[in-house]
Amino acid sequence: MHNPDRNEYWNNYYSRQTIAELSVPSQFAAFVANEIKDAAFVVDIASGSGRDSFFFARYFPSVLGVDQATSAIQRCRDLCEAHSVSNLRFETVSAVDGALAAAIRGLRAGGKTGAVLVYARFFLHAITSEEEQKFFDALEAALEPGDHVALEYRTIRDASNVKSTPDHYRRFVQPSSVLTALEARGFSVDYSVEGFGLAKYKQDDAYIARSLHRKR
Repeated sequence: MHNPDRNEYWNNYYSRQTIAELSVPSQFAAFVANEIKDAAFVVDIASGSGRDSFFFARYFPSVLGVDQATSAIQRCRDLCEAHSVSNLRFETVSAVDGALAAAIRGLRAGGKTGAVLVYARFFLHAITSEEEQKFFDALEAALEPGDHVALEYRTIRDASNVKSTPDHYRRFVQPSSVLTALEARGFSVDYSVEGFGLAKYKQDDAYIARSLHRKR
């Protein structure tokens, strides 16, 4: 994300957190790990505290967490070192420009092979619609047939619900527009669902959409 106010918000948010131990993964991470078995590489978009990245590192050969919040990246690197996790790294990478496509292509550098899984939980609703299209463009440019995309995000039906962290930017997303945009870029829809109870956190039971896609 390029917006300086949003970058500052998330840098401050993660710099205030004390991340000494590994956290339990999100419900979505557990779901994705059970559904997608063939990925050799996982890219965790807007990896934040790294909880899902560390979880994926237990099940997949190579994991890359990317985020624009430098404070989050440094804390995750410290956790990697503290827990001696060798198949996981964290980089400061924008997910809405050519840097993401370059990072994905770099996973296969040196003749490495295998499917890539791009995992983006609670990312789409944190960026603008223009940035969303750039993100999808990067996926189209960098991913190869058989690669995967896993998305979870707040929908337009969540706009009026209680939020546990109410003070940051959110854009409530129309799921049909996401599916259409990805299909137009060569991605099939392997799974799609909406509802409550899929991403509950304290009093915040978000109405979210989940979808799994595969590059044709």
